[in-house]
Amino acid sequence: MAKASPKMKSTMGLTPVRKEINLDNIIPKTGPGIVVWDHQRANAAEAKLAAIETGKVKISDLYEVEGRKRSLTAEDFEQLKNNLTSNPLVNAIVVRARKQGGYEIISGHNRVQAYKELGRLEIEADIREFQEDQVFEAAFYSNLINSPLSDFEKYLGFKAIIEKTGETQKQIGEKSGVKEKTISRYLSFGKLTDITKEKISQNRALFSARLIAEVVSKKLDLADLVVDKKIANPEINDSELLKLETPIAKKHVQEYPKIQSIFIKKGGANFAKIDQRSGDKESKVTITFPSKAVDPKVLNAIQELLEGYTK
Repeated sequence: MAKASPKMKSTMGLTPVRKEINLDNIIPKTGPGIVVWDHQRANAAEAKLAAIETGKVKISDLYEVEGRKRSLTAEDFEQLKNNLTSNPLVNAIVVRARKQGGYEIISGHNRVQAYKELGRLEIEADIREFQEDQVFEAAFYSNLINSPLSDFEKYLGFKAIIEKTGETQKQIGEKSGVKEKTISRYLSFGKLTDITKEKISQNRALFSARLIAEVVSKKLDLADLVVDKKIANPEINDSELLKLETPIAKKHVQEYPKIQSIFIKKGGANFAKIDQRSGDKESKVTITFPSKAVDPKVLNAIQELLEGYTK
């Protein structure tokens, strides 16, 4: 039997679009393998043409990439699902064709999940081509524009882009349309300890970048305390959190056993009281005058007396 050619037309009468499906680098070498491979390519091409014509893809043809899905609270996801129960999808999901067949979700994971739970078989999709190094940024910027990302998620996204591309905050701002100052505020999360960031990660919706930027710039040592306080009391105002002070440890005060006070009289009235307390390493003498003002001559006399003992 003649060996099938990878360039042959499919049984569907379609010529595989290699550039779009990008399966050339895994062409099998056996005859049966090539037949299966060509059939898969034909199915993929047919699916893509159908998607282009209808603007929809099959839910069963969609694949998630770990770490790309945006976190939603159970309440927010339920609201999304309830909305999609009776309303059309306003923003189509963004996908790219996989070389193994089907589509990789770039953005819209939660919308896809909602459609699955609603029993839908298809979803509106925008099929695009992305280079491998463009995928993360495309997913992040799509969520940044179309979804209510928490400030912590924005921090994670901008941090990943900086680490991957080496771009400055200014360059990223020009690309994303977000002000450089705002990006800097998001990146304030990065100045927290890993423990504090983990606490925030579990409660992302509670913490604004504005609050964290204030804490980092003024009270970094209080960051963990602020986070704990906010988690314990989500309704507390950020301005109240910024009023928190560092707990002052009780200082050790040397106790001086009190000795009988000495009273100095003048005209039958108390002129001054002298208290002496002796500690382990020093003694403390306190002279108390009942009047608000003390005659300078008295102070000079005390000074001369003490200086006399230094000679």
